[in-house]
Amino acid sequence: MRIIHALLALATLSLPFSYALTLNIGFPLKIYEVCLFLALPLFLLMGQGQFCLKHWKFLGLFFFFISATLVTLFYRLDYPGAGYDIESAENRFSPFTDSALKIGYAALNFGGFFLYGWFANKEPNKFLNYWITGAVISALYSIYCFLFSSLSLPVYILPGIDVVQYFSDTIIRNGTFLEGNYSGLFYLISAVLAIKQRNFLACAILALGVVSSISTASILMLLGTIVIVVGFELRHIRFVTFLTIVLNVAFLVAIFFVSVSQTKFGGDMVDKILVEKQGVEPSDSAFSRDNRLDTAVTGLRMFDEHPLIGVGIAQYTYYYLSKTKFPIKNWVPQRVIPNNVYAEVLGETGLIGSIPFFISVLLVFAFIYKARDFYFMLAIVEVLVAWNAFPSFSIMYIWAFFGGAVGYLSSPMVLAQKVEMSAREQAAVREAMVLDERKSKITRGAYHIRRRRSSLLSRFRWPSIRIPWPVWVMFGVILIAEGLYLFMNRSPVLGEIPPQGFIMGINGKAPEQEMYEFIPPEEQMKLIRELGISWYRVAWSDQSTPEQIDRILNAADAAHITILPVLTPRMDLKMDRPLSEYEAEAEKYARKWVGRYSSRVKTWELQNELDVEAILKKGDINPANGKSWDKDSPDGSEILHYDTQRLARTLAVLKGLSQGVAAVQPSATRLIGTAGWKHYGFLKAVEQAGIPYELIAWHWYSEMGTLTNAGGTNVLRELRQFHRDIWITESGRRDGSISHAENEQATYYQRDFPRMVSYYPQVKAYFVYELLDEPTLGLMNGESYYGMLKVEVDEDGKWKISDRKPAFNVIQSHAKWLYQFKPEIGD
Repeated sequence: MRIIHALLALATLSLPFSYALTLNIGFPLKIYEVCLFLALPLFLLMGQGQFCLKHWKFLGLFFFFISATLVTLFYRLDYPGAGYDIESAENRFSPFTDSALKIGYAALNFGGFFLYGWFANKEPNKFLNYWITGAVISALYSIYCFLFSSLSLPVYILPGIDVVQYFSDTIIRNGTFLEGNYSGLFYLISAVLAIKQRNFLACAILALGVVSSISTASILMLLGTIVIVVGFELRHIRFVTFLTIVLNVAFLVAIFFVSVSQTKFGGDMVDKILVEKQGVEPSDSAFSRDNRLDTAVTGLRMFDEHPLIGVGIAQYTYYYLSKTKFPIKNWVPQRVIPNNVYAEVLGETGLIGSIPFFISVLLVFAFIYKARDFYFMLAIVEVLVAWNAFPSFSIMYIWAFFGGAVGYLSSPMVLAQKVEMSAREQAAVREAMVLDERKSKITRGAYHIRRRRSSLLSRFRWPSIRIPWPVWVMFGVILIAEGLYLFMNRSPVLGEIPPQGFIMGINGKAPEQEMYEFIPPEEQMKLIRELGISWYRVAWSDQSTPEQIDRILNAADAAHITILPVLTPRMDLKMDRPLSEYEAEAEKYARKWVGRYSSRVKTWELQNELDVEAILKKGDINPANGKSWDKDSPDGSEILHYDTQRLARTLAVLKGLSQGVAAVQPSATRLIGTAGWKHYGFLKAVEQAGIPYELIAWHWYSEMGTLTNAGGTNVLRELRQFHRDIWITESGRRDGSISHAENEQATYYQRDFPRMVSYYPQVKAYFVYELLDEPTLGLMNGESYYGMLKVEVDEDGKWKISDRKPAFNVIQSHAKWLYQFKPEIGD
């Protein structure tokens, strides 16, 4: 029994850590999920199922709901909806598996309902205290993230958080959750429970946690909650009745909206709301902010067209495009949700799923209402109201609260306390009547004032909580692991002295790519200075003209920006030519450009990712055994991982470039590098060929891990054998912000730059990839989305800068820390 109590105590304490401190195994495996999986068989084996049998109505309704959703798992309607490319759709595993997983999540949530309910029934006060304690810990972290990111200070991101959600591109709002909407509602519920426990300090922290979530719905409900609680405490009105009426009215309005939105008049009204004032469809940038009404109405439209079984659980995404009246421009298949629980359940499960679902919720509501517990009633009303703008119903803390409320209010201990409290209240009334007869009006008033002050002051205390030692052990192990993680991946913090001489730059493709031709070099330099960095890496090829390069250098000089040219002569390395020809052609190319610009450029990078050309591919001859290579490319850590002929040609090109630079500018600094990962085998070949260079250029992208742990290899340690400083000349999230992944892109830089700086002095430069998006390369091409800035076509058909991505602000914040100032044009 103690083991079950300890597991459920930890599960309650860790409820808010639904994204932080998780293990990504295709989905974030949470602490409380592990605890529930371990507790459930023990719960059943030890014969503790009486609580489930006592509340058999919930058991039956949950079983009915799961059975109904299984129907839609195997039966498809017009699947997928018209206009949707199922092959390129964004999903976790596959449409069928996504459905099965969501059904599994729903079953786990319903299991959590009974486990948390049983725990609250057995230990009601401990359940609330564990809940509040975990919520306060989470809220403190959320407040820390909010404040530090608001002040542009580096923030430690807890393990498990792969994506940070930003508000206004700079302020972190999700705390330990996936979204600010999740955290806002959780902290709001917890604040109400803290008031119930008369823990006003915890309530204040949780209220600040609500604010730090920047969830509009939660903040508005917080303000309403304050007014309602004050009124209730002063006994001015019976707010439970009032809120019940409000809820019923809101429900009726929703039902009316479902019906009227399908009529011509209602459809026209919705269309008018959804279309912007200019009469055009919402833009892509407004997708996540302004399209909530459309997604909710689209879910209701799915229910209207398929009222019996809906379109299938977790299948909303695949039907959205065929049901919405406002498809997104330049649609890229992506995950779309209704952002409304009522629309989600109705649209995806139809009547056979929504009826048992909503009846079970109404039963919880009725149970709390019958118990006449004001604070639980207030909390459940907040949940039901929040569901109008909430991502999903399958959130564990919602069902933990539902089950906990039922278990707590049916607990013999709570019921006994109510009876005892009722007797005490009657005795207090009789005592007050006697006092009224004995004291004067003034004395009586003074007495009540003193009593009220004493009562209020006594409430500012932490709850008395005795946590079993297994809980402390498990939680301690987690904290130690987190501490070790933070130590191993520690980041610089503002206030420390930044590494002297560390270079921060950004990549561009001027004058190589057409997008960088559309945006003038002068504007590019202005944007780079706005970022606060002072190096710009660009490629110079045979297609570049002196006039183009002169303009770039002039603009860079005016903005005090240093250009890092990448000498990229275009040569076909598959041609069977003498190596001396490759070498001579490359040397001539280097002499041409270095001779012209040696007075203005001091550092040159020799070619870009030539290792990719040389590495073994399927069909090549394996130099290790002379047999055909029939696998994917090797990791590049050994010279034998490269095709012999192509490797010799790439080395000839690098040798020619190195000699050409040195011949014209002996004092120049030369960089030779690779595409990153474990391709230091290519550098071994360079060393073996005796090619001189001064710095290592290394590329690093999100799927590679870290320099100290790339698939179990410490690349940083391997690179020490070459006795040269390292410049990270490209770094970014793979495919940038494709599929609206702007927060993911920003999160990568939030983590990666501090980590790279921590490798100083071995790593001495960091170049972001890249300045501008390149939509002309194609909507499904990841290369189109690497930029820190978006571009769009204006009314005259010309390309212009449209918006700064969240990553822009992250890089700007890092540069401000690194240089301790934000340079302006003309500095």
